[in-house]
Amino acid sequence: MLLIRIMIGKTERKDRLICTLRGLPVMQGRQGWNCVSWVKEALETLQADGAVLGTSILVWGKVRDAAMDYCQKKKERHRFDGKGNFDMSKAATYDLLERKRSYHESPSICIVPIMYLVLCESMLPFILLL
Repeated sequence: MLLIRIMIGKTERKDRLICTLRGLPVMQGRQGWNCVSWVKEALETLQADGAVLGTSILVWGKVRDAAMDYCQKKKERHRFDGKGNFDMSKAATYDLLERKRSYHESPSICIVPIMYLVLCESMLPFILLL
């Protein structure tokens, strides 16, 4: 189950972004490495590139803390346990750039491609481009 999305950037060059992310190695089996490590490396790589994203927040500590904080708030409001009255077909979305809940419900109407950090039920992050 997808828990939340955190909007962390607006894509300037989607083709280059996809190429960059696909070029990052997945090092399964390497001690101490996991998908969190991959996302952190992805953000660092994109920040160093400087041309892939427009407005964005890529500092790992800020992104990680915002994602965990937003997820905790949603958990406290019973979004995930069935006790709250939420439309579970729509992901809870936080715009880190604007520091507020976001309503990017239909990515097909976004003029600028959006880059999200996503947390799923396992709490393992990944990057989603819409």
